[in-house]
Formats: sequence, structure tokens, C-alpha cells
Amino acid sequence: MSSDCLSFKDTRRFSKLIEDYSDSHPDLESFFHRPFHPDSFAPQMIEKAANFPFDHRNILVEVLKEQYADLTVSSKTSANIDALGSLETFTVTTGHQLNLFSGPLYFWYKIIDTIKLAAHLSTTHGKIVVPVFWMATEDHDFEEINHFYVQDQPIQWKGFNLGPVGRRDTTGIEPVLDLLKRTLKPGINGEYLISLFERSYQNHSNLSSATRYLVNELFGEDGLVILDADHPKLKTLFLPFLREELLQQTSFEKIEKTSEKLSEHYHKQVNPRPLNLFCLTQNSRVRIERLDNGFVSSGPNYKWSEEELLNEMELHPERFSPNALLRPLYQEVVLPNLCYVGGGAEIAYWLQLKSYFGSQNIVFPILKIRNSALLVSKQQQQKWEKLGLSGKDFLRPLKELTDEFALKSGESRPDFRGLYEQLDRQFRILKTHAEATDPSFMSAVEAQLSKQNKGLKNLEKRWLRAQNKMHFQSIQRIEGQYHEVNPSGKMQERHLNFASFYNEFGTKFKSQLQESIDPMTQGFYIIAL
Repeated sequence: MSSDCLSFKDTRRFSKLIEDYSDSHPDLESFFHRPFHPDSFAPQMIEKAANFPFDHRNILVEVLKEQYADLTVSSKTSANIDALGSLETFTVTTGHQLNLFSGPLYFWYKIIDTIKLAAHLSTTHGKIVVPVFWMATEDHDFEEINHFYVQDQPIQWKGFNLGPVGRRDTTGIEPVLDLLKRTLKPGINGEYLISLFERSYQNHSNLSSATRYLVNELFGEDGLVILDADHPKLKTLFLPFLREELLQQTSFEKIEKTSEKLSEHYHKQVNPRPLNLFCLTQNSRVRIERLDNGFVSSGPNYKWSEEELLNEMELHPERFSPNALLRPLYQEVVLPNLCYVGGGAEIAYWLQLKSYFGSQNIVFPILKIRNSALLVSKQQQQKWEKLGLSGKDFLRPLKELTDEFALKSGESRPDFRGLYEQLDRQFRILKTHAEATDPSFMSAVEAQLSKQNKGLKNLEKRWLRAQNKMHFQSIQRIEGQYHEVNPSGKMQERHLNFASFYNEFGTKFKSQLQESIDPMTQGFYIIAL
């Protein structure tokens, strides 16, 4: 169980869409450009190189050097930034919200997957492929990002929405640090984590610069390039698409049509709006809506004529922000990107966008479902195996697991399945006689069958409860260990922060993830640290 990899379907924790996409199901073929497959990357490189303007590269490098000016930059990252100015360089990208202290564990899985995929493609294709982390600095839901969990202890930064989170100042972060100090175990790893938090959030004036510092400290040695797209020069590159969205609203028509087709088989992740733009200020991010005589905003009440808004856009493109459905297009306009690495919800809404990308003549990237993982200690692994359980069992519903354990442990287990089948055979004979003599008697026979099945089911439940009682101590151990790796009954990777593991395992935490995760897979790893 030191590094088992399951399919998403085997875990029973993912949507049908994600199960089918990972299996290249034919129902999804029309919603992506090229599948995530080794043979897809060479033609993707050729197509992207032919369709990515060289001047975009120069501006991208200029912006990155400006954003890295105050950081200690590793030689790998510095070389990668310079390389982006070359026609022969590409990127693999992942993105994430600016969660406090990186948020849930899957933040790490996304980035490690991206770093390893970029390195694999560089080696395989003889090109420089740069791993990029796209910071979602323009999001405005502070309540989504202002907390994290260490050992199931919530650590929260009190506050409320104040516009784009990347521009939010870090005032008032001290209580979070105090709680973190009380939560972490004493020792060299805890001291490092406290120091990292202090350097990230107390030494930087806003959440964007704090997150950039944090991610650079964690992954700079791996050559990761961190980009904040909330920048006037990058928004200028996107200006033609902002203008088209404002005047034509092509996105709504294309995405809605694709979404309707997708929803014939799958759940639709995001609903497009007639106009998918926000107005951005220091302290607000408000939706723009079109009226017959111009435009208005929600929240702070701005009003523009079409001419006024176009002039504003021309002079200040940085004041306009794409929503979740337009942001992927923005990413592919400013980056020479081959592949996007995302979680299940992200892949779901990317699959709604292919026809819209086609209408804008932008190459649709290869989509990779990020690998997932469940982390267990060697001690947890050994205890689990002593109970006759496998790593996969950690992912099953707890009641199903304990009931099955009780059934397997039963010294004299009644053959309930055989009893149900025997009951069914007997009543089939009765039904035959009823049909041959008095058909009106049939309803009485069926009612009695239902009653007998119900009685047998109740006996089965009572027997199972008796078994659970008999094996109470073993089942208690299963429940305790289960909750250790599924805190609060939730998926570990969506709940716990990396500090829960770094505090105990130190640098082994990262090295074990890097060693275990294969970037050319799309699956769920069970990793024993």
C-alpha cells in the first residue's frame, strides 16, 4: 500500500463525468480537442506554436520579471522565465484560489502534477516546457479562502469580502499565526512552518504577494513559475476578447449550446451569463450587465453608455475581469500553454468551452485531471492490514465497511441470500397456482411475499447488529483509524492542510509525493509516508 494507484471509478468518490473522461468515453469526445495521451502533445506543440503571437511572449516575460523582482528566484525558475521568450518553449499550467497557507492538500497535488508533467514533456519532446501556477487573484469570495485545517483544527482569518482577494491587505493576520503556533507540535518542523507563515503573511502587504512568496518558497527549487494575471499589460493582450465579449456576447451562445449537449449525459458545472465580465476596483468586483440603453453594474451602481464603457476598456483594461468561464480563454491568450491540470469541477467547466474557444480562434488545451491522493502513516497502514483491510477500504463508506467486516467475522453466518431466493421460489409456485385457480387471490400472495421479505430483512439487520456488538472492539478500531484519514467524514485532500503532515514528516512529505505521483496517470494514489 506504499503507493497504490486506483482509477477514479474504483474510489466511488468522483462524478460520472470524471470517471468517463479519465476512461476516454466516446460520449465526451466532442467536448475536448485532444485527449490526455502521450501521442497528443507533439501535434499540440505544433498547433500552439503556429497560433501564439511572439509579442505575447515578450510581454509575459517582462511581467514575470517585474513580479519576481522582490523574491529570491531559483536558478531553475529564472531560466524558465527567460526561456518563455523563445518560440520553442511551452507551458503546462494549473490554477488555484489564494487559499490561506495553501488551503487543502489538493493544492499540492495540483502543483506537483504540473511540475512533473512539464519535466516529463521536456525530456520526451526535447522542448522546454515550463510549469506555471496561475494565481486566481481576481476572485472575490474571501470566505472560501480565509481558513485551513491542521489536525482537524480550523484556523481562520476573520474578515469579509473586500473585492478581489489578491489586492486584500494582510492586516489582522496575527491571530491566525497565534492559533497556528498553539496547534502545531513543537519541534524543528513546526518551527519551520511558523517561520514560513510569518515570512509569507507578515512581511508582505497583500494576499497576492504573500501567496507568491509562499508558493515560491515551497516550489521555487522545482522551477515553478508563478503568475498573477491581474496586470495591465496582460489585460491589454486580452483587450480584443474583452471588447468582443462586451459587444457580441458570443460566449453565452457558444457555451450554452455546448452545455446543453453536455447535460444530456452529465451534470452541467457552470451556467454562463449573457455577459461574463466584472468591473474591478481596489475594493470591489461587480458584475456588468447589459441594458437596452447601455450597461450597469451590480453592487456599487455604475452606469455606462456603450461608448463610455468601450473607452474605459481601451484606457484601463485592468479594470475588467473575466469570470470563471472567460478566465480559461484569458489564460490561453497570455500563455504558450499545452495542457491544463485541474480538479474534477475545473475539468467539468472546461469541457463546456471548446466551441467558444473555436469561435475565438484560440487553441483549446489538453486537459488533465489532477491526480488525487490519500496519505496514511506506516503505522496506520500496518494496523489496517492486521484487520484484513486494504488501502482502498479507506475510501469506502464507513458503515458499508464495518458491516462487511462484521459479516466476514461471523463464525456462523446465515445464508440470507439463499433464504431470499428460497422464499422467492416458494412464492412463485403459489403465484402459479393462484393464476390457475383464482386470479383474485394473487394480490394476497404478493402481499404475503412482501411481508415475509420485510420480516427476513429485519432479521438480517438484527443479526448484523449482534455481530457488530460481538466484534465491538475491532469495529471501534476500524472507526478510529477511518476517521484519522477521513477527518470529519470528508475527503482528506479537500479538508486538511499540508501542515498536518509536514509537522510530522518534514521534507519527506514533499519528496514522497514527488516520488509517488506519475504525471502521465489520472488516478487516485494511496501513499504511506
